[in-house]
Amino acid sequence: MYNNCFGFTLIEFITVSAIIAILVSLGLPAYHRHMAAQEARTIPHILTIHIQKAKSEAVMYRHNVIICPSHDTQTCSDDWSNGLIMFLDRNRNRERDLDEKILSATQWNTRYGSLHWRGTLHANNLMFKAGTGLPIASNGSFYYCSEKTANKKLVLSRMGHIRHEQVNDCTL
Repeated sequence: MYNNCFGFTLIEFITVSAIIAILVSLGLPAYHRHMAAQEARTIPHILTIHIQKAKSEAVMYRHNVIICPSHDTQTCSDDWSNGLIMFLDRNRNRERDLDEKILSATQWNTRYGSLHWRGTLHANNLMFKAGTGLPIASNGSFYYCSEKTANKKLVLSRMGHIRHEQVNDCTL
């Protein structure tokens, strides 16, 4: 009479667990580097799309269009690292009022870096002029700063042209 027991011994379980722990500890830093590099590529790309869309929406709607940082996709905030909203600024106060239409909203909640805007007027938003789509005193640069990957800079010119750069120093 045979007594068949299928299972693991304690030694086998500890050995397999140790191997898995070693593999995870070797793979986790590479995973975080990959995710940081992905975030560093994605955020400037999303910003570029929103800037181009804001220019065309200002021409189409014939109202100023504002892009501002937002933490809740409804109101403007101070931190670009959470996301942004784009809205029609009908009264030209650079603030979103309840009756002003949101054209788009994006949340990204950066995990591996931070995003900052440095513009000419020290305003923390971008304004695109009704009818022409040109930035109104909104030329400047976005800086994506990270400890795990290369720092990025997105430059917006006075004519609304966008240029991507890599920067070594990200002190603001």
